[in-house]
Amino acid sequence: MAKKPGRIFKIQLWDCPNCGNKGMNALFYKECTQCGQVLSDDFLGDLNYNEQVFLAEGDPLYELAMYGPDWLCSCGRRNSGRYSSCECGAERETSEKGRGRVDKNGKTTGGIIDWYQDDSQLKAGTVKKKPGPDIRKILVPMIVIALILGLIGLFRFISETKIDVELTVTGHRWERAIDWERFELVKGEAWEDEVPEGARITSKSREIFGYKKVQTGTEIVYRQETRKVEDGYDLVEKTRQVIAGYETKYRQERQGNGVIEDVPYQEAVYKTESYTEKLPRYKEITESIPYEEPVYRDDPIYKYKNHYELETWVKMETLKAAQENRSPLWPKTDFTAPQGAPIIGDTRIMAKTESYQVLLTDGNNKEYLWNCPQNQWEGFEPGSQHQAQKNLAGHLVSIEDQSPSDSR
Repeated sequence: MAKKPGRIFKIQLWDCPNCGNKGMNALFYKECTQCGQVLSDDFLGDLNYNEQVFLAEGDPLYELAMYGPDWLCSCGRRNSGRYSSCECGAERETSEKGRGRVDKNGKTTGGIIDWYQDDSQLKAGTVKKKPGPDIRKILVPMIVIALILGLIGLFRFISETKIDVELTVTGHRWERAIDWERFELVKGEAWEDEVPEGARITSKSREIFGYKKVQTGTEIVYRQETRKVEDGYDLVEKTRQVIAGYETKYRQERQGNGVIEDVPYQEAVYKTESYTEKLPRYKEITESIPYEEPVYRDDPIYKYKNHYELETWVKMETLKAAQENRSPLWPKTDFTAPQGAPIIGDTRIMAKTESYQVLLTDGNNKEYLWNCPQNQWEGFEPGSQHQAQKNLAGHLVSIEDQSPSDSR
């Protein structure tokens, strides 16, 4: 009886990394014939095989190759798929170590049944390499944080580093200000629901508050529109790829037992053919298209506007006084505190503010300003010298026993 059609196998060879024994048949020898080193998948190179072997069903090598992948016993020995137990006596079902495999759906499952990935899976994209971390997402935040910390450190260094300097008092400066209000009769107007509380309405008038649109009908308007219309056909010569036949190609599939099989598959062969295509030709035309649009009128909306008088406190312009001398004065006023309920013309002080600065120069005639309370300001005698400290930005931070202040 004739044998069934055969299949093409390549028997892998492996070199022992322990003793250097080379060219061992991976289908037969699962351990080194010289030192006993157990065969590992890492020892099997992708192209490390001997000549092609044509095997048919019924051949002993064919049957051996078709037993499936090897399995690893818990004792460390590698066994052919034809054996259900190891030489140590352990059964495959209880001692086999899972190596993991990629199934047809691209999912990883346990067991040593099929831990290899053939070229067809790689080409089809069903097996994907796990992407590594995006280095940009890590570096950018780190760089931003480093820049922020660097700027904070630089600011602290400039502001906290102190330099001794000897200064001479060259002048004094002061400024005083008074915020005040006057009780007045204010006249105004507002819509009926916006009159201030306490106001006395003197008159009211009915006025237009706004408008609302009311549709009164429609009208026909025309708009110019451009569109394309067919204007005949053109015959165009083109080419295309069509299947002319098929050719047999092979892809390699590892069997996991020291054998690589060349699996045949059919790949289409294409040829180029010419054909004529009828393509429509277009031209642009402009037309006046009628449209119906609504017509509106504006109807006024009326509300009452109230004219009122309101007695209230009104903030007036701040009074200021400033000079460069040692005799500070408040702005002149003739304010009198109201007695009882305020009347028109009464005034009152809301707030007083004052600031004092000492003018100083160093040995290079660079000028500095020192802000301080009035009692300290008065203690700086013209021409007196003082030991001070400034930061790298040139701002004074202290003068002798004076407390730090907002100075420059």
